[in-house]
Amino acid sequence: MTVARPQNRPNEYYSSTGPDTPAQYNFNWQVKDDPSGNDGRLQRVTYTVNGNSGYVAEVTYEGEAQFPTYQSSYTPAPRYA
Repeated sequence: MTVARPQNRPNEYYSSTGPDTPAQYNFNWQVKDDPSGNDGRLQRVTYTVNGNSGYVAEVTYEGEAQFPTYQSSYTPAPRYA
């Protein structure tokens, strides 16, 4: 089998060895925890694979959901007739 390579690319693009330094991966993430007083519950999702059906999610909850009362700060403008 013959493989052609464009002549305008340096050889390092077609090297069979990787770079001298290992790859750097960063998978960090964080949740902004707003201290507004909204309390919630923990939702945990566990995934399993069921044959050819794909991923199956098992969802469980810890704690009780809290729904704070809504207080509007809107005051309508007076209307004059």
